[in-house]
Amino acid sequence: ARGADSVGRLAAAFNGMAEHLQQLLAIQRELVRAVSHELRTPVARLRFGLEMIGDAASPEARRKYMEGMDSDIQDLDGLVDEMLTYARLEQGAPELNFQRVDLDALLDQVIGEL
Repeated sequence: ARGADSVGRLAAAFNGMAEHLQQLLAIQRELVRAVSHELRTPVARLRFGLEMIGDAASPEARRKYMEGMDSDIQDLDGLVDEMLTYARLEQGAPELNFQRVDLDALLDQVIGEL
């Protein structure tokens, strides 16, 4: 389908689109594999934490494991937020909401917090 006529050009355009789609699908598969791996790590730590809470000898030990589990949940929340951001970016440019800021007041606030 390599011709200079309109059918040949159309076929070349379709072949180019097909190659581009194959590349996009490969990238998407790689992203899904990477995300799956990133999600498994905190889930495995949560399972381990649950087992350790059952075996904890003291309230302090249980609290330590629960704090670790809370950290794992925060990691999962972060991953989900990143995926949602990625999905929004795929839909198009993010909407920016610009606002006027009183720079003097902002600097005074920052300096006051130091």
